[in-house]
Amino acid sequence: MNPKLLLQCFPVVLLTIAPVVGLVAVARSEVVVQQPVNQDQRINQLIQQLKSDDFKSRSAAADALGDMGESAKSAIPSLIPLLKDSDSWVRSSAAYVLGKMGESAKSTIPNLIPLLKDSDERVRQSAALGLGNMGESAKSAIPSLIPLLKDSDSGVRSLTASALGKMGESAIPSLIPLLKDSDSGVRSSTALGLGQMGESAKSAIPSLIPLLKDSDERVRQSAALALGNMGESAKSAIPNLIPLLKDSDRLVRSSAAATLGRMGESAKSAIPSLIPLTKDSDRLVRSLTASALGQMGESAIPSLIPLLKDSDSGVRSMTALGLGQMGESAKSTIPNLIPLLIPLLKDSDGDVRSSAALALGRMGESAKSAIPSLIPLLKDSDSGVRSLTVRTLGRMGKSAKSAIPNLIPLLKDSDSGVRQSTASTFGLMGESAKSAIPNLISLLKDSDSGVRQSAADALGDMGESAKSAIPSLIPLLKDSASWVRQSAASTLGNMGESAKSAIPDLIPLLKDSDGNVRQSAASALGKMGESAKSAIPSLIPLLNDSASWVRSSAAEALRKLGYQP
Repeated sequence: MNPKLLLQCFPVVLLTIAPVVGLVAVARSEVVVQQPVNQDQRINQLIQQLKSDDFKSRSAAADALGDMGESAKSAIPSLIPLLKDSDSWVRSSAAYVLGKMGESAKSTIPNLIPLLKDSDERVRQSAALGLGNMGESAKSAIPSLIPLLKDSDSGVRSLTASALGKMGESAIPSLIPLLKDSDSGVRSSTALGLGQMGESAKSAIPSLIPLLKDSDERVRQSAALALGNMGESAKSAIPNLIPLLKDSDRLVRSSAAATLGRMGESAKSAIPSLIPLTKDSDRLVRSLTASALGQMGESAIPSLIPLLKDSDSGVRSMTALGLGQMGESAKSTIPNLIPLLIPLLKDSDGDVRSSAALALGRMGESAKSAIPSLIPLLKDSDSGVRSLTVRTLGRMGKSAKSAIPNLIPLLKDSDSGVRQSTASTFGLMGESAKSAIPNLISLLKDSDSGVRQSAADALGDMGESAKSAIPSLIPLLKDSASWVRQSAASTLGNMGESAKSAIPDLIPLLKDSDGNVRQSAASALGKMGESAKSAIPSLIPLLNDSASWVRSSAAEALRKLGYQP
């Protein structure tokens, strides 16, 4: 399978398992997307490169445009000829790129459909992926996609199932008969495609249930995952899912456990059958069983307690998360859960400590008795643990104000994700964290744009008590990152008339290329009262802005400033 498409295929294959297993990783990651410099010029350069005599150069140019997504849609007319390029890599890259542009490239659907019959599997994969990304706009391709469910290449089959799954209910009548296809690969891919539609494909449930007894383990797994994606709508399948907990295949057992977990308390009749899996020889099965039990309510707690001491750190981590899920749904259980989670805050594994902190954070202020045990983690050697602990304290709001002296030093942490989380947490604490204002002001000059944004947002949450930050916020109105400009404008607006010195710098933002910045600037000016009347002539043109949210904010700002058409 084409490597660059592999990750796009994984969500289809995993469906239910991926969101559960990846929870800690997602929570710990801090991704900051940098905006391209001189993007229009770069796009024009790449368009010219698409005409190169060297196929590698053409392919590289197409890939680079794909990385820009919809912002490179002006290149679409230049990419279409490459769908007929003599080199299969170039055809594949062009189809892949048009797919990344989504509905912006829907005019190319007639050009992509012929590639579904290309002799190169990479091209067929890219064409299927591209059409899928165009969603229901590409439903005219359904008849051409269906034969690919029998393709000799597994990557083509999987991406075709995914594509059909994105085309909405109109694809369901064509898919259901394929659940009885003689080819197990087709049955499996079809089940996954239906699962991707979620509850909208619930009419397929009666046809999916028989596949739980299919002779092929991959089909059983796919059917279980598909039903899991349909949630409680598929609860009629519970009696048929329970036997799969004893399946000889570990992926089938884990998929059945995960699916029963997604059905929540409706599946609590499965608890006796899930308990033996807490001792399964496979760590994935134990982990997903812990997660499933955690979604089934208080009655599952006795089964989870032994897993907190499992020899596998992944199982301990998932068990902590499972207990955290339980705390969300039933506040009465929280006092019983906190003593179970606190010891994990000292676990030798960083992911376990993170999961315990995250679980306590989900309980919010109800878990405030854990604050003294959380504070030492602010000095943890693992930056991910520090960051998650900070966020957990933030979710406890003003109840965690005793931790403020311990949090302030983290505004200078070497890890930008920790600095960003800490700033956001002070914002959640509001005025009770005003002692952090001088340190937050310093962060407005941080080298990381995400940190600058979070610092500005936090100061905005503190309102007029942070008005000493105004001189430091004004320069951010010219920040190279649009999201920083937006936050700075919004924060100045929250300070009301106290920030009237920013008016001359806010007015130019009404012409900013980013609609969110224009909206924030308009809203901010509207909050500054009489002093901002000089902005009226610049606000009036926004009543005809291309973005509805900008028009709305401009109208509201003009109303507040006393403007009458």
